Amino acid sequence: MNAISPITAAADTIWNEAQRAANQWRGNAVHRFAQTEQAVSETLMTLSAVEDRGKAIRLQHLTGQRFQILSEALAADGPFAEEGTVVREILSAAFRLHEDLRPFLCHGVGRIAFDRHDRWLLVLDMIVFQNGRAERRRRVIDERETQPLLTELNKTGQKLSSALEKLRNKLQP
Repeated sequence: MNAISPITAAADTIWNEAQRAANQWRGNAVHRFAQTEQAVSETLMTLSAVEDRGKAIRLQHLTGQRFQILSEALAADGPFAEEGTVVREILSAAFRLHEDLRPFLCHGVGRIAFDRHDRWLLVLDMIVFQNGRAERRRRVIDERETQPLLTELNKTGQKLSSALEKLRNKLQP
């Protein structure tokens, strides 16, 4: 006699593993963003403490504002243009390319889906309020792109953090 075994146990195991892997990747990516944001915040505190020129530096609450203030401070016509040349190039050329991913990782509601090859997809949905209107946004991250994306985030985040540390060391008494 043949035993009838439920399919759900295997499906649950695959789904649970996919959910664990997607959430682990998401957590690692959020951690990298947080490390870089910390370096930006520490740099803004250092810049704001520089006599005279530091008065132009505002210490803002939102992360996007902090990146913007740092960009303005290091711009060619900013108060720290001379010292910030290297950081300016890294900030605009590399790390900010990924800044649109951060809100989805931090604020998006995630669901797991599978493609026809049993690779997981992380579907992130969020609602954004802009100009008094609600807008629904979605970002889908394919399992195949997660490792290259995390590697790039780590590489550019480390490069920016290192350049910011050098800038802080140069400006601190």
